[in-house]
Amino acid sequence: MFDPKKVSSWDMCSESTDWWGLDKPTVVAELPASSEHFSTDQMLDCSSANGFAGNLFWAFNDPAFPLAPALPALENFTATRSEVTSFHALLMWLDRLPVSSGSAAANEVVALESRASVAARSLIPTLLESADDQERSAAASL
Repeated sequence: MFDPKKVSSWDMCSESTDWWGLDKPTVVAELPASSEHFSTDQMLDCSSANGFAGNLFWAFNDPAFPLAPALPALENFTATRSEVTSFHALLMWLDRLPVSSGSAAANEVVALESRASVAARSLIPTLLESADDQERSAAASL
């Protein structure tokens, strides 16, 4: 189990999830799309190599932290690791969760599976439009 007293700083690239004492899948969140310490590619690669379950970059809707610089690295990571980044991989992971039949968690998984493909399809145009808008804004400012 994670012990916050064990560390004085957080760096998903320096140590593995075992070293941190993490016994559940852990997503590294609120990452900057660009950093003076690591490139987006490095953040994705080292967190994955160190056993983290994923990354969440900050922030899709915050103009002070544009996500556009991270998109090429995210697209590359997704394309080269489809065995863990695809929607199918998410469903397979959900199927492996230890839940008892009839439990609230099992019912939520069933409900999610029935709505997920529709929701995922509806998000794709929105994500693409936002990325296009960011690119147009960046080009206009040149």
